[in-house]
Order: sequence, then C-alpha cells, then structure tokens
Amino acid sequence: MARDLSISLLRKWLATYKFKDWNWSASRNRSITQEDREKRAEEIANSLMENQRWGSHGRGIPMKVLREELKLKIDDFGSDAELSALVRRYFDLTIDFMVRNNIAHLAHTRGYL
Repeated sequence: MARDLSISLLRKWLATYKFKDWNWSASRNRSITQEDREKRAEEIANSLMENQRWGSHGRGIPMKVLREELKLKIDDFGSDAELSALVRRYFDLTIDFMVRNNIAHLAHTRGYL
C-alpha cells in the first residue's frame, strides 16, 4: 500500500508541478496532453520504485542519473554561484532552526503561516 501511495503522490506531483509547462515534444514534434504528462510521471514513479536498481530509499540519486537515465530536465542551481550561495544559506539557517528547536522534520511551503 505504501508503494502504491508513493507512486500515486509522485505521479500527481510530477504531472501537476514538474511538467506543468511541458507543452511541446521536440523529439515527437507534437503537442503534449495532460494524459502524456500523467503517463510520463507514472513511468518515472515506477522507475524510482525499483528497489534493486536504487538499493535504498535513504540516499539521494545523483542529478546525472536523473538527467541521463530518467530523462528528467533539472536545473542545476549549483552552476549559478550567487543562487547556490543563497540556497546554502537558507539550508544552513533551516538546519540551525531545527537543531535549536529540537525539530526532527520540517516542511516549508508557500501556504504555511
């Protein structure tokens, strides 16, 4: 059940947010439908659930693997020195806040007040 829930949530998130501006397929020379977005999201979700391939859910997947094997388009904020420094400072501030307040998990969202 947990696996199915993970696939469902990832499929919904990818189709709604990651692929929201994906309107044209250059390789297939055609427009992209919501069904295309959902199908591609499900393919990626299923790939990410292959335990033999990834070994553990407790470690990250390198950007190179996500780009080359899963064919995801990912912006590398590390290539922008200023943006990278800002993200690092935000991350450090967040970790400091969590440690000082004994918070194990934190989700920062636009809607949280």
